Amino acid sequence: MGLLSALGGFVVRELAKSAGNHIADSVKEDVFGESAFTPHEYRQHQLRKNLINDLGKLKFADTSSATASPNVEIPHRPKRSINAKSQHPLDRVYHRLCIKGNEDLIRVVTLTPGSRWQTLDFEMKIINFRDEKYEALSYRWAGSEDQAMAINDFFVYDVFSNLHSALQRIRSRITEPVNLWFDAICIKQTDEDEVNQHLGIMGEIYASAKRVVVWLGEGTPESDMAFSHFNSLGYVTLERLFWGYENDRDAKNAWRNFEGDVMTRDWWGRAWMVQEMACARSMTFMCGDQEMEHELMFKLALFSYTSGRPLSNATLEEPLHFRWQSFNYMYIARNMVQTGFSPDDIAPWIYRFRYWESGKEEDRVFAYLGMANTCPIRKQPGYLWPDIYIDTTRHVLQHNGYIDFICLGKEPGRKSGLPTWVPDFSVKFTANPQTPPLWCGWGKAGGVYNASNGTPFRKIKNDDRRKLCVQARFFGSIKSVGIVHDINDRCIEDSKRLAFEIAGFRPHSRYPGTYDTCERALGKTLVWDLNWQGNRCSNIQGFFEDEEDKVPDQFSDSELPVRERIRSYKVQLRDSRVKYRLGRCFAIVKDASYAMVPRNTVAGDEIWVLAGATVPMVFRKVVHLNGPTYKLIGECYVHGIMNGDTYLNSDADDEPILID
Repeated sequence: MGLLSALGGFVVRELAKSAGNHIADSVKEDVFGESAFTPHEYRQHQLRKNLINDLGKLKFADTSSATASPNVEIPHRPKRSINAKSQHPLDRVYHRLCIKGNEDLIRVVTLTPGSRWQTLDFEMKIINFRDEKYEALSYRWAGSEDQAMAINDFFVYDVFSNLHSALQRIRSRITEPVNLWFDAICIKQTDEDEVNQHLGIMGEIYASAKRVVVWLGEGTPESDMAFSHFNSLGYVTLERLFWGYENDRDAKNAWRNFEGDVMTRDWWGRAWMVQEMACARSMTFMCGDQEMEHELMFKLALFSYTSGRPLSNATLEEPLHFRWQSFNYMYIARNMVQTGFSPDDIAPWIYRFRYWESGKEEDRVFAYLGMANTCPIRKQPGYLWPDIYIDTTRHVLQHNGYIDFICLGKEPGRKSGLPTWVPDFSVKFTANPQTPPLWCGWGKAGGVYNASNGTPFRKIKNDDRRKLCVQARFFGSIKSVGIVHDINDRCIEDSKRLAFEIAGFRPHSRYPGTYDTCERALGKTLVWDLNWQGNRCSNIQGFFEDEEDKVPDQFSDSELPVRERIRSYKVQLRDSRVKYRLGRCFAIVKDASYAMVPRNTVAGDEIWVLAGATVPMVFRKVVHLNGPTYKLIGECYVHGIMNGDTYLNSDADDEPILID
């Protein structure tokens, strides 16, 4: 290091003698700013820093952050001279610990017990993750990239503050060295081949870990109170949770803090979280200094969703409601994965967790590959997200025949550039509208509806990969479209006007082809003929039926108190009457059939039933010189044909249509 290093050593010794904080701030960057540490130099630097800390707790920090807390040690961040060939301070470590091409090997860092305020200092090594013990960290890439840590005697100084906090907290709680895997450092992020290699085994990495530590972020008084309260309960039952919510002020405050703080953290709702939670053998949730095992966390989250508590006053427009709903599927998914009965294709995972977020468009597919063993999609250089979405959709159609899959990703916010038959998986969760029960390989066998009468999907070969040619049967053109439905009564009155005045029916007259009155047919159409459980409506169920005081038998065996059973039922009944009509329009089709259609449907659009589909779909016909093409608008409900009547009661034949 020459003269600069000698001068640095002299200044540090003088600082140690005088213990002057103001001197440290004035010389910190001039002395070490351009130094490149060798192992010997690093140890000397650590010795000098410890000496200064013992004497005066002096801080080595950037001038821009000189106002840090005096009780926190901020490690010196030596800036390497990085040229075009050296893109990362750990290039030498990654080169020495090469794992490229061997999918049994991963890098881990050895975390040793220590104070939260000590500089993070790790040894990185290679292990066979199928044979050796290690833990994995699940966290969100968030916060400023201004934290430092030392790995194999090299400083990394652009670490996310959220990751840095997690490692500090974990280290302060362990009592013996632990091998820890986390993607930001253990994977060479600048090596695209290595990143792609890990994407294919990410589920196995989490499944093989002894424990997965979930970092929710630093604690607050609210989160600390919630964790402490629920951890103190011991054995938890739904009845005990309900009793506490109604009769214990502390319990009620704990629930408010749990919903308002813990469950609204950024970690929840990540697409990658599904794989991490489903595959992990054991999980510990950490929030600051507090911990909670996954069994208790699951019970609390499921209690909040299934009971309507404390979300009973939340409106359906709140994204949190959909995150909660997907968490219910997460609980089921974890049980399926742990028992070996999970779906092995990607369509069910994308469908069930379409409301969860990811930072990159392609991650909406890659986040589920660890659980989708039959999906051949793999990340490659130059493989852009539109092509990934097209190939994923083609794979689902070709290998599974789930034609309903093309109805996903039609919500507001859909990106341009995709063919209309390719779902935009990157559309963020939204309550406007909620996708009805499609058949994508997970749910009731064969789906809730059967519009094509069990006819198998038939794809017709065409040379243009951006166009889809399928067999379909025409039902009719749309005559009139009402206003978009919201939670107000005006849209209901508009639907009644269309149903009884425009269509020419009276409320108590018989709806064609069914035993329903026109009023009951309208009520079933508005809710897609689905009751509060997601099953088809009975004759006493529908939008206009009085079901408030008729608590079904399903609640009689519940361990909940009677009053809570009624309240829970009413919450779910209320939701079922609005969630499928929000953002959609009531419409009249051809000979006065009732339908619920997408918001951007216009008069003249056509309704077709595709071979293999469980629901009809709305298309817009575009006439060309060499023949028409069709643009997919979205799925729809038409009362009277959802059980295959178009195929059963029609002499028409299927015909090919080209969707672009």
